[in-house]
Amino acid sequence: MAICQSDIDRDTFDLLCKRFHITSSVRKDMLKWSVDSGNLHILESLIGDKQTNEPISLDTDQRIFSNIPIDFRKTKMISYLFQNDYINRSTLSEKGVDLSNLFASRSSRVIRSVLDPLSYPSEMIDLVRSNAHMFIVDILLTGDQQLIDELIAVDDIGVKYRHKPYSIITNKQLLSEEATMEQQWRHVELLIKYKLLAPGDGNTLHRAKEAMAESKALVNNALGAKVKVQALDCISDEQRLVYVKLLKQSKLCLGQSIMRSLLREYVSTGDCMLIPLIMMYPANLYDNRHLIFANIVEHGTIAQAEMAMALLNNSTIGLNHVSLYMSDELKVVFTNNNNSFNKIDILNYLNKVIAISSRTLWQGMSLPFQGTTEILECLLSDTNMLIKLFRCRWQ
Repeated sequence: MAICQSDIDRDTFDLLCKRFHITSSVRKDMLKWSVDSGNLHILESLIGDKQTNEPISLDTDQRIFSNIPIDFRKTKMISYLFQNDYINRSTLSEKGVDLSNLFASRSSRVIRSVLDPLSYPSEMIDLVRSNAHMFIVDILLTGDQQLIDELIAVDDIGVKYRHKPYSIITNKQLLSEEATMEQQWRHVELLIKYKLLAPGDGNTLHRAKEAMAESKALVNNALGAKVKVQALDCISDEQRLVYVKLLKQSKLCLGQSIMRSLLREYVSTGDCMLIPLIMMYPANLYDNRHLIFANIVEHGTIAQAEMAMALLNNSTIGLNHVSLYMSDELKVVFTNNNNSFNKIDILNYLNKVIAISSRTLWQGMSLPFQGTTEILECLLSDTNMLIKLFRCRWQ
């Protein structure tokens, strides 16, 4: 039966069918497997096979398809079954069709395809529309505002549709890590609008502005006159507020993947004003100090490295010095080719300011080196004590 789940082309499949006799029971099993795997050309071959003495009977084969879960990610297959009356339209609501696969796709294209009257019967479309309120988060995550407005009426939430807001929003209810932080924040505002997230006390913006002001003050105090503040001020306060609101929304728990995306995006701007806030952001599963340094090495500037190190050395802030040389994050980023120009300067700077243990630091790790020759020479030099490499001896 595995052949029904393969990418075999129709002509090859037809040749196999001619070569080997397919019994009625095997044929029905193959029909089920082809539908379940979404292999439309095999299904069409089985149904349209003229070599068999047992032509497909619609009445008989409706029973074959009656217990197959409808996976709406396989839209062409399901459309074919509807158009050829292999799915009984009149019993759709009675069977309690599982729509979770449809909405779990979080794909505007997939959901819209099922709403197409040229491909699906009105009974199926009505069923999708009437149950859409059960999948509000998935619909919001399509990012298609027109589709959202079409399926979910805001005024009906809390009246026609009742649901409890999430006590905490995690990565599962947020956009993927590929989304920008501005897109993430707009999505959070949608969650509030559709009553999936309580708006809180209304002071999120005030708290965010206060936190941003405190972070900027720490930057000025940490560096003093060493570096001109203008050189660290690379984006507007309006842009910074997007990051701060995500960090300060009390009902929002950023998972590691999205936190990494936030750090990567922010550090890439070259700005330094939020580095104190990020380094002091509470994290239970990971240490933002390691992550911020790794992102500075891979995407940032020497000024950001100086800023972060100044904060670690400032006892009044309450951040203990972290053993950066023990961080796997740093070991990994120094082996690739990203930010190769600044990476050498940052490596040399960290070697000067960090107290290094005498132990071999790469012990137990084996990573392919994909960086430039200049970075490799820097890592292998006697002046580099931050990350020591094993020198392999070939017999």
